[in-house]
Amino acid sequence: MTYVFLAATAFVIAGAYWIGITQIPLLGFGDPLGPKLLPSFLAAALVAVGCALLVEGRSIAGLKTDFTRFSTFVRTREFGLIAAVTCWTALYFTAFAYLGYLLSTSLFLTVLMATAHRGNRLVAVTVAISFSVGSYLLFALLFAVPLPRGILPF
Repeated sequence: MTYVFLAATAFVIAGAYWIGITQIPLLGFGDPLGPKLLPSFLAAALVAVGCALLVEGRSIAGLKTDFTRFSTFVRTREFGLIAAVTCWTALYFTAFAYLGYLLSTSLFLTVLMATAHRGNRLVAVTVAISFSVGSYLLFALLFAVPLPRGILPF
């Protein structure tokens, strides 16, 4: 089951990647193959990995063993933690445009760091906010990358 799940995930990611590749505009100058060549190879490689995973997990005995392992894993604390981090990340992506880079990244990293480092939360919060401010200054001021401001005036 694990192999089938991983193969399906590889196919979904390759499909989403392929949709992104089709959105790349072709320019009238430069390389005749355009900027789509390397990403197309990567998408094809991901499909090949998915096929290899399907072939690897083709035995019924292997599928039963994987399903037992997967169903046991779903009931563990680690699975709950992975699900919570996934939901928190989805919320971060959703709030990113509204709250802006600095605020949403600070909040996102603060919660993750405080959860991961329960012993010394002050250090975790300090590191999360310092990283957010430092990366904001680096990208916005030094590299002149336009980052979403959100509700903050700067």
